Amino acid sequence: MTRIVQVANFYGPKSGGLKTSMVEIAKQYSRSGIECLQIVPGHSYSRSNTNYSELITIPGWRIPFSGGYRVIIGTKKIKSLLTEYRPDLIEINDRLTLLSLATWARKRNIKTVLFAHEILVNVLKTFFPYVPYLTHVVKWHNLNSFKKFDHVIATTNYAAQEFKAINANNLSVIPLGVDKEIFNEKRTNYEIRNHEQFPKLILCSRLSKEKNPELAFKVLQLLVEHKMNPHLYVIGSGPLKNRLMAKYKNLPITFLGYINSRKEIAKYLASVDLVIAPGPNETFCLAALEALSCGTPVIASDKSALKEILVNGGGTYVDENIDNWVEAVCTVALDQNMRSEALRNANNYSWEQTVQKLLSLYCLTQPEKELVA
Repeated sequence: MTRIVQVANFYGPKSGGLKTSMVEIAKQYSRSGIECLQIVPGHSYSRSNTNYSELITIPGWRIPFSGGYRVIIGTKKIKSLLTEYRPDLIEINDRLTLLSLATWARKRNIKTVLFAHEILVNVLKTFFPYVPYLTHVVKWHNLNSFKKFDHVIATTNYAAQEFKAINANNLSVIPLGVDKEIFNEKRTNYEIRNHEQFPKLILCSRLSKEKNPELAFKVLQLLVEHKMNPHLYVIGSGPLKNRLMAKYKNLPITFLGYINSRKEIAKYLASVDLVIAPGPNETFCLAALEALSCGTPVIASDKSALKEILVNGGGTYVDENIDNWVEAVCTVALDQNMRSEALRNANNYSWEQTVQKLLSLYCLTQPEKELVA
């Protein structure tokens, strides 16, 4: 039986898109007859099994002010587990701290894959804006990184840009998917949908600096000043939560915090008028795709990868001007065709398609009859 290991760092109990993508891909691997092991940082060492993979947590350093995210310091234990498991392929979901695993694997004829989940230079500039020559340092890092792997995978052309710039010859662009059994119009809560407040907005995001969540609050503030009757639901937590709650305490906001139940998230996504995705560095944004799958339009930053998705309908993208965001909210919320466009656009994405493309790239494509519907 083919064995694939997924390894991640910068991971926590409230991880969003990274955790979702690892889980959904592992589920499809299992349905294709592939055995999967996930190795992530945690509070302590543990081993557990799901119906789609084995999960091992290795004690990791807790990153201060991150909301519980952890990093495995050193790869000795990971390498020991890999020796025990004997995988055919390793997927590495970290561009900074786990690169030595690729060198280790190559010596043992194990294929390796690097998932590029972020634009590294943009993330680092958010936290270290005054570091000189940061762009050159990241370019050098990328040049040394991609050669270690059999494949580098980006989920959008936006996410691929750093590797395209250095002519990485092992780069592939494979979009993520959406679970339409969970995220669909049937999740609509009509008590929320029919409430007199309009427009009803959702920010579904980690509340941290690189996600630019405060823009959604500023949009809400302007809508109130324009004598509208809006409401903002905030799904997610993070280091900025308390500050944002205090600063905007007089606005019509419901802080829902981190929601573990994906069906509960789907209920809110399906019931509002639109989703705001202000993060300029989003390389895919699963929450936005999940909103589209619920028939809810999305407004996003024109600097993010969502521009590639929304160009096919179901929302729009906006520059940094806050007045343009307010105008976009009013336009999109009143457009009766937006919900059907959102559903039509979401039909272009599925986890089945994602994993079929991955397995084809890995030369691990399974016979059609082995796939479980």
